[in-house]
Amino acid sequence: MRPTDSRAMARKASAGGRSLSRSVAIVGLGKFGTALALALDAAGVPVAELVVRGVADASQKKLALVVGARISSWRDAGLDADLVWLCVADGEIGSLAAELAARWKSGKRPQVLLHSSGVLGSGVLAPVKKLGTAAGSAHPFRSFPQRAVATASLRGVLFGVEGDAAAVRAARSLVLKMGGEAFSVNARSKALYHATGSFASGLMVALLAAAAEAGGRAGIAPKTVAKLLRSLAGGTFQNWYRNGAAASFGGPIVRGDVETIRLHLASLQGTPELAAIYRALSGYAVEHLPGEKKSQLRAELQETRFARTVPGRKPADRGQSKKKHAGARAVSQSKRGRG
Repeated sequence: MRPTDSRAMARKASAGGRSLSRSVAIVGLGKFGTALALALDAAGVPVAELVVRGVADASQKKLALVVGARISSWRDAGLDADLVWLCVADGEIGSLAAELAARWKSGKRPQVLLHSSGVLGSGVLAPVKKLGTAAGSAHPFRSFPQRAVATASLRGVLFGVEGDAAAVRAARSLVLKMGGEAFSVNARSKALYHATGSFASGLMVALLAAAAEAGGRAGIAPKTVAKLLRSLAGGTFQNWYRNGAAASFGGPIVRGDVETIRLHLASLQGTPELAAIYRALSGYAVEHLPGEKKSQLRAELQETRFARTVPGRKPADRGQSKKKHAGARAVSQSKRGRG
């Protein structure tokens, strides 16, 4: 039996005399759109149509065959499903909403329109909302690094949802059917919500890349650096998740080890980008996490003597610098005294 046949039988069995779930049309078959189509189909939700901007390629046609949907170009799309889900770049959502409003001004339109942006609220769908279609957003709080069948399962994925009541209900229902979990997001705070995800995903990768660069500069082989970071970062995450930030925080800041911080900064003076990351994160830790000698650590982290010197200019002697600043203050005071 082919996989598509077994899925079709599973859908019929799951119906059990009940009406099937609302039909869904997906616009955009990037990483998330592809995963969404497969996850909905696996959950027994009818995927009526897959819509692409240009001409469908071989992989998109195969996806349509697997989920039993028709595939259409944007120009020829019927978009007559009960729910339409826009899985396109953030910058395209507003213009697509305007085009859809023009199409649906007269004739059949869906009950619900969703978009999957993490940073935009449902207000961007206002042109369609004015026609009476419920508008909302459902954003998967997960990264999709590649478009592949392996990413199809959305089980356990958390979705931030907001919008009209009917759209939120529909989104929550679909997320639940796919084995995910929906939570409410304030539309006015979506940019901050999305920044939260950036800290935990893309910027975490950037931080690990910075740590790997530091390890490489220390002469450690790349494979060994990767093992070290996997062991340390993995354990640290588990501690944070179980015990919270304060109870999981360790290292020289907790001990108030000013000399170690000074040595770290000195070792990073040739790599200003790494030094800036270290200062920023250490500064946050000093202010928000447990530690000793915080006033001394603040002074050390704000110190600029480790900054990269301007090419062709000799590093200034700290003693001479102090004399220079003292002389400047004296001149300034003298000028103020003369009125």
